[in-house]
Amino acid sequence: MGLFKAQAGRVYNLGIRFNNHHPVPGQVIPMRRGAIELGGRPVTEAEEMLQEAERAAREADVAIVAVGLNQDWECEGYDRDSMKLPGKSDELVQRVLAANPQTVVILQSGTPVELPFIRYLRCRDSASEDDIVHRQHPCCYSLFHGPKCRQSRRQRKCPNLCRTVRRNRQGPEKELRDFIKVELGAGEKKTCSVQLTMKAFAYSDTSANNSTVDAGDYKVLLGSPSRDIKESVNMFIETKASLLEYPKLK
Repeated sequence: MGLFKAQAGRVYNLGIRFNNHHPVPGQVIPMRRGAIELGGRPVTEAEEMLQEAERAAREADVAIVAVGLNQDWECEGYDRDSMKLPGKSDELVQRVLAANPQTVVILQSGTPVELPFIRYLRCRDSASEDDIVHRQHPCCYSLFHGPKCRQSRRQRKCPNLCRTVRRNRQGPEKELRDFIKVELGAGEKKTCSVQLTMKAFAYSDTSANNSTVDAGDYKVLLGSPSRDIKESVNMFIETKASLLEYPKLK
């Protein structure tokens, strides 16, 4: 990006040259392919624009801030320098939030980004930075009430459950292991059955070149959402084996 002083009423001929030897600092050129974009805007200072956003936010009932990434910052074939939003996006959001707590932040991104301002999030219950939107239920969502847990006499099936916890192993505290898709009309009720086979308890084992199920205690949880657990069932698997071996076990 360059600066050019223009006078009103004059016509200018602009020439653009591109080479792939010295990219602009901070900009990543994927595979050094040529790209040209021509545009213009008045010269402004970042601080002036931030102050203008603050003034507009203070005067508004609700402030809306749109931030994120576009094809200038993310593309298949190369990595970004960091996970931060470009420029002064973070500062913009924080200053608008300080000027008007009634602020909606619209984020557009095809890749992960850091959100240092997320602590300002207002949720229906206390939210943490590692579990941000677990309680967000838009009005178009249906609310489901889970039935009582019922465990099959056969160890390898457990109906009506959709979440599992393996507390004796490293990894996420909870994992979604299976789901089904159900269509319901207004006021309609339907009983759903989710069967967790041994595959739900398996993990990829590169040493065995197969998926393996470890012996030990497991807890299967039923909740909506995952933080609001309604029912649970404890399970014990006696033998460690691969998925190929389990049909042979008695």
